[in-house]
Formats: sequence, C-alpha cells, structure tokens
Amino acid sequence: MHRFLIIFATFLCFSPAVIFSNDILYDESEEEVEKEPKRDASELLGLPESTKIIYTNASDYIREGKKKHQLMGVSDENCDNTTFALEVDFDPFNQTLLELNSKCLESQNYPIDQSIAPLLTKVKIPRHYMPIHRCMQTQITYHGRIPLIGPHRPLWAYYGEYAYVPPQRWLHNVEHGAIIALYHPCADPKEVEQLKALVKSCLFRHIITPYTNLTRERPMALIGWAGSLEFARYDYEMTKGFIRYYAKTGPERLWRNGQYKHLLLDQAKVITNVRDDNVCQEA
Repeated sequence: MHRFLIIFATFLCFSPAVIFSNDILYDESEEEVEKEPKRDASELLGLPESTKIIYTNASDYIREGKKKHQLMGVSDENCDNTTFALEVDFDPFNQTLLELNSKCLESQNYPIDQSIAPLLTKVKIPRHYMPIHRCMQTQITYHGRIPLIGPHRPLWAYYGEYAYVPPQRWLHNVEHGAIIALYHPCADPKEVEQLKALVKSCLFRHIITPYTNLTRERPMALIGWAGSLEFARYDYEMTKGFIRYYAKTGPERLWRNGQYKHLLLDQAKVITNVRDDNVCQEA
C-alpha cells in the first residue's frame, strides 16, 4: 500500500494536466485545450473611473451538490442531444415564450441614463473548481440575476447571435473561454447594434442573445468566466477592454463549436483563427 501511494504521488507530480474536482478526474491534456492566457490588468483601464466593482463568492452562485458529472460534448438521447426535453430550460418552438424572452413588452425602449455608472462583478472561485454538467432530466436554476459560474448542459451553444438562447447553454460556452453579450429587449436598438458589431468583430467565440433579467438602468452586459460588466450605454474602449481581459479564460478553454443551434440567427465568423489568437485586433 505504501509503495502504491508513492507511485501515485509521483504520477500526480509529473502530470500537471490532471486535476481533481467535484469528485471526478478531469483531464486537460486533449489537443484542443489552450494554455491559460496572460492577462494584463491594464486591459481593463477602459472602464470609467465611476465604475462600481462588486466582489462576490462562488457560493453565491453554486448550489450544485455532489451528483454525477456528465461528459461534455457527447450527444446522448438519454441525457442531452439538443432535441430531448428542451422545454426544461426553454422551448424554442413556443412562439409565445420566445416573444416573452426576446421582445420589448414596454410601450417604449428604455431611455439612456448617462449618469448610471457601469457595474463590474467579479467572482472569487475556489482553486480547481469545475462546473457540473447536468442532463436534461434535471432542472437547473441559478441564484442571482446573471449566472457567471454554475452547472449547465453537456452540449453548448453554436457560436453566434441568437433570437434567444437559455443560460443553461451559454454558460457552458463561458467555461470554454467565450464572451457572452446580453441585452434587454427594451434596450436602445442603436446601442445594442454597436455592442453586437464590436463583439462579432473581436472574436469567434461569442454568443449574443436577449436577456430579460438585466435591469432598466443597465440593460446591456458582457459575460466572461467569473466576471460580468453591466452598463447603461455602449462605450467602445470599455467594451473592448472587457473582451480582451476575459476572452479565452475559463477552466476548459476549447475552441470546438457547439451543437445547440435552435434560434441561431447569425453564426460566428472566424476573425483571426478558431483559437482567437488576436482578440479585437482590428476593433
């Protein structure tokens, strides 16, 4: 037994790609996994001085428990194949439900309040934390208006702009290093179009979708791994700074495209390459 422990410990010491998390062995050695990008905090200098910053704990988002972890990216008719039990998260064939999530139900769009400062939220994540993948038979609910980490579906969303895609899908994209652009359906259309254009020009790995849990004061947001930026109006330097800082982060950092395509409007274009080696290079 003692000899076995010595051998096992040696194996761990010389196998940096293998970590333990959520009671499973997670192997980062597959060819598509990128190295952790070097991030310069100065990239976030595009944020106005008035920006409010909130630091939260992972426990504010995670209520996962210890359940079986499902393999990601594997279509399984008994778990997740992007056609089975979609109504658990969101039924893309329900027109009424789609309108509730993608159309402005107010008499007019939200006015832009120039005095509202951006809100940056950063989550303190435990070392080696890895989210759990849940089959469609299990309902996933999130604590807080905007999920930044937490359980999600095994199959992630195809990159691009959607009429609507539920967070149970795009949160998996975030884990792979994607940037998610959210906007309230009642946000100013011109501001939203500028946000969409910049995100699409910055990187391949992006998801754009309406999201009704944004506030009237800050009806637009960008999401990265364990971080979000909510804002009242589009600002070029601020938006680009957030994307450059948070793009290609996350525990998995894969560039392989997703399999969920329901309500996809505009598939993402490759900017530099599928690895997004130069984020926002021409933005």
